[in-house]
Amino acid sequence: RRPADDLRKLADAWLVEAKAALEERNGVMHSVPTVYLQADDLDRSPEVTGQWLTHFPRDRSRPVVRTPLTIEGLSRIRERLERARLGWNELASELWANRLGLY
Repeated sequence: RRPADDLRKLADAWLVEAKAALEERNGVMHSVPTVYLQADDLDRSPEVTGQWLTHFPRDRSRPVVRTPLTIEGLSRIRERLERARLGWNELASELWANRLGLY
């Protein structure tokens, strides 16, 4: 019922970001701990070696997701989820405040 107003655009943008945040969270929750080692005969960059959480999607239509098993790597995901939650609080308040006249 809000085809082109600013609140609709805000809600659409929040939905896109919330979906991405949940997909990133699911990539961690359904991952397995992995350790990549430097082999002398392989040319791997230092970013690939070390401890990671690796998600192998079942349907293989999406790429493998690697999350560094570090405070920084996991904090980034937690902070993104927190921003999505705060965004929902703001959006829900706006939707409630503007509910009159829609029904």
